[in-house]
Amino acid sequence: MVGRTPLLLLVAVGLCFLSCEALGATGSSWVDAEGGCKVWAPSGLSRDDFIARYAGGCREGRAQGQGKLEWLYRYASLKTKSVWEGHFDNGVFLGDLPATTHVDPLPGDEYLVRSGAIEGGTLTVIASSAQDGPLRLCPAHSVAVALAAGTPAADDGVVRRVLEAAAARYRAQCAASLGSPLMEAFDVPLEPNAQGRLPSAVARARIDWPALTISAYSNSAADEARAAQRAQAAAERVQAARRQFDAFTQRNGISAWVTSEQLDANPFRYEGKMVGLVVVLGRMLTRNTALVQSFEGGGAAVQLQGVTPDFPDRTHTVVLAAKVGQRAPAADGSGAVYTSIAAQETSTCALPGCSDWLAWSHGAQQIVWGEPMAPGH
Repeated sequence: MVGRTPLLLLVAVGLCFLSCEALGATGSSWVDAEGGCKVWAPSGLSRDDFIARYAGGCREGRAQGQGKLEWLYRYASLKTKSVWEGHFDNGVFLGDLPATTHVDPLPGDEYLVRSGAIEGGTLTVIASSAQDGPLRLCPAHSVAVALAAGTPAADDGVVRRVLEAAAARYRAQCAASLGSPLMEAFDVPLEPNAQGRLPSAVARARIDWPALTISAYSNSAADEARAAQRAQAAAERVQAARRQFDAFTQRNGISAWVTSEQLDANPFRYEGKMVGLVVVLGRMLTRNTALVQSFEGGGAAVQLQGVTPDFPDRTHTVVLAAKVGQRAPAADGSGAVYTSIAAQETSTCALPGCSDWLAWSHGAQQIVWGEPMAPGH
């Protein structure tokens, strides 16, 4: 039994080779026709069941110009299956399509029909073929435009006009059988790769044929450009917030940014120093004195002197530079004792979370509350 294993394996491999080779040859492909030219066979004719016999024009080894192609049954005494007579281009049977049409075949019974220049790009109709007949230009699978150099793929207005021009050209070609092809724009040449796959389109649309207008549209290049613009704008806002924060810090000689809780817990560490706080109003004690607390989390309050009755209410956040004093009784005579600070400069935040001031303060750049400012601030 052991000695027979290699033999059985070889037989199995041989059988697989014969059957798998036949099964693998099921897609559209080039066929060497009798007569010395290659022809492109749709998937239904590219099997070994058929022999191709060609007579006619040939260029660079492929059927070109007027010609006649016979498909014969290999295993039925070369009985004729079908005869193709008419115009060929690049090995593809075009029948009575114009002789100026240039075609590149793709796997899967699709074809790139090069249709010339339009405003803003070059038009290609992606068409299909019958299994036993010429290429069918209309209706097309899709209508594609390779945008010309200098045509901005991220400009929706420009790309829409190019697609509408492509639709007008296609309608002139296929007025009797428009179908509903996908309109596509490419920012690279429309050339298949080694596996026969096309590049990805940057824009896609559907056309309302009676009005020749776009009824559905998407543009990944424009989306990416808008996302980049938003990211750039956000980065500029962050930089502006940092510049504003640093200028405020330097202008007021702030030694540290602190929370109201830190000042309540140990005011003596900061006594006589200028500090920065980000606070909201707790309540006004007098016309010129307010209780304020840190804008996030509330907590202990401090007594802020030197304000006016129009100090922003608690729905607003305030950036504050103040000098730290001693603990002192509340100005309203309630008997409570608070750390006192004297306002030097205040500014009301314009955005939620005070992001117009603190958008930069995340990660490694975050504020270390209660600690001396780093050199340069």
